[in-house]
Amino acid sequence: MNPTPTIPVNTCHGYYDRVTNGLYLFNNALTAVLGPLTPGTSGTLQNSQCVVNGSTSALVSGSGTDLTIALGLGLLGTYTTTAEKVYFWVKDNEGHDTGWVQTATWGVASAPIQSPSVVSGTPTNSTRVYF
Repeated sequence: MNPTPTIPVNTCHGYYDRVTNGLYLFNNALTAVLGPLTPGTSGTLQNSQCVVNGSTSALVSGSGTDLTIALGLGLLGTYTTTAEKVYFWVKDNEGHDTGWVQTATWGVASAPIQSPSVVSGTPTNSTRVYF
């Protein structure tokens, strides 16, 4: 979740790695990766903008070339009072990818924060989903 797809510092940016079944979150400066955190286990990954909860995240389906994951994300700091764009990037083993695709907007200062709905990416054999 970022204001732009260029991923500035101090944003909620991370990824899911299918091979390791791990969730990762970048630190505020984008210089280090926090994790891994296995979906469905206790623990969290957190920077100043968001928190990824392992216990509320889950690998919903990982059969064949399809991948469905539920991310237990919570907003923190200024992300709780401003609308942020939700981007996803799906990349497969052969290097095919979707590039950054805006899938939703999350959080509105004048209304209660509602979780975004997400659209899917389509490369085959997806191994990483960036958020």
